[in-house]
Amino acid sequence: MDSGFNENRDGTETGVLESPLGMLGASIVLTLGILLLVAFQTFRSYQVYVTAIPENRELEVAREALASAAEVTDLARNAARTPSPETASDYQNVALRIESALENLERLARGSSLADDADALTAANDTLVAIESRAVDLALGGRTEDAVALLYGSEYVTGIGSYDRAQGSVFAGIDRKVAADMKRLERRALINIGAIGIATPVMAILWFGTLSRVSRAMKKQAVLAAELRRLTLHDDLTGLLNRRGFMSLAEQQYRVARRSRRPLMIVFCDMDGLKPINDRFGHEVGDDALKDAAAILRQTFRDSDVIARLGGDEFVILVLEADGRTREATLARLAETESAHNARGHRAYEVSLSVGTAVLEPDSTATLDELLTQADNEMYATKRSARKSVREDAPGAPATG
Repeated sequence: MDSGFNENRDGTETGVLESPLGMLGASIVLTLGILLLVAFQTFRSYQVYVTAIPENRELEVAREALASAAEVTDLARNAARTPSPETASDYQNVALRIESALENLERLARGSSLADDADALTAANDTLVAIESRAVDLALGGRTEDAVALLYGSEYVTGIGSYDRAQGSVFAGIDRKVAADMKRLERRALINIGAIGIATPVMAILWFGTLSRVSRAMKKQAVLAAELRRLTLHDDLTGLLNRRGFMSLAEQQYRVARRSRRPLMIVFCDMDGLKPINDRFGHEVGDDALKDAAAILRQTFRDSDVIARLGGDEFVILVLEADGRTREATLARLAETESAHNARGHRAYEVSLSVGTAVLEPDSTATLDELLTQADNEMYATKRSARKSVREDAPGAPATG
């Protein structure tokens, strides 16, 4: 096989590299070829950058807006409980913001793998908005009980579950797209680095420095992405899981429990009297009360249990390996922890939780959404019973929320 040169009997070389001039020419041609390749790859990288990065930024903005779905639920329920033009306007403003984010998402997802998930999320949001709008209209028309019942009904709770699942799929798709774009940019950067490293040692040094900076930027991006994922799964105030984080982990634990025929229990908690605390002491103290409620739940339940704040004054816990026989013991332990917390007397208020439960026995076919609805309904019935008892014991006294 011809390697481009041959050795004569006297030891001199002939062929392409037979002279310094030929070696220089070959080096120049090779260098120009490498530089053209680098220029081409750089141009392609630039094309990826100018299209993918702005799109990803818009997707992240849409993600942040869509993550406020729990806020819409809280605002709708608040508008149903305390109907007024102000509460209705608060709900409508956030609902319109999410609708705008969905429109941007559909535009950005058009023709990509995100399209189907975006359509599913829009459909789920339309279902929720229809129920919420109807409830707000009922409340403004004086039918508060019907409005509240509508927003705590199985159709609405099921719709929330559908929305959360669709939202999870969309967020996962956004993560995949951002990761794929970063890999494309990284791959092209590495090709450029290799080519320039072959061209000249100086350029190699420069590009290895660039690689170091790219590596640091990628690590920083990974840290930011991890923090963003944490924020989308956790409640900022209490540090507990939020609705999306709970549904993600609870779905996994539910499937494991069904497959292994092990029981589990859903505990739905609503903090009593949060509105009076806010009205009397201010919202900062109200936030402290929510943190206290979260601390009580952490002390009561195990690290392996799934504890979340769904939004507002509502909390939910998925208790593993718990059946009907352990229900009373669990509720008693929660009451003891709550009493011990209040007995310290270090707050100007007491923390009180209304509780409802639902148990998945090994032979049960109930879905996770059905268990959540059952526990929510039981909690709501307990709260109504407590309010009725207060009214009977102290006629004319206002009910606490």
